[in-house]
Amino acid sequence: MQNNIESEINTQSALLEARIDVANTSIEQQGEAIDALQTETEEINNKIEDSGWITATLASNFQPYNNTAANIPKYRKIGDVVEIRGTVTPTETIEASNDATPILNLPSGYRPSGIARYFICQGSQKNVFLLTIQTSGNVGISRYGTTTNIDIPTLAWLPFSATFII
Repeated sequence: MQNNIESEINTQSALLEARIDVANTSIEQQGEAIDALQTETEEINNKIEDSGWITATLASNFQPYNNTAANIPKYRKIGDVVEIRGTVTPTETIEASNDATPILNLPSGYRPSGIARYFICQGSQKNVFLLTIQTSGNVGISRYGTTTNIDIPTLAWLPFSATFII
């Protein structure tokens, strides 16, 4: 009878140890799964991180239109998407040109990659202009006018809003 009890204890002990091994393996697997989920969550959060609006530094020959806070150019990045917006006016007449005159420069991390981005914007009266965002970060204005390029006067209203993927 003693041998039967010892045998049963040994059997139960072996079964218990096997269950503990299975439980430990399961806990390790769950830990690995949790680590993988945390990594994926961090990657997703990095993709949708919002910088918030950042005030742009204007080139010396531009200022916010009417010097009002609502017109100050700003930019932001949410994940891989950058948005810039503002309304400016030149502080001196800008000569008519097909070449972009810089308004501001976007910092690294907010610049288009690969190729420049181009946007047609509506300016004062019937005048339109080309807003160019270079891979160097330069945001510039050119081709101001209706049917031909004209000088950009100091009272010109130059609103812009552009969104692009970096």
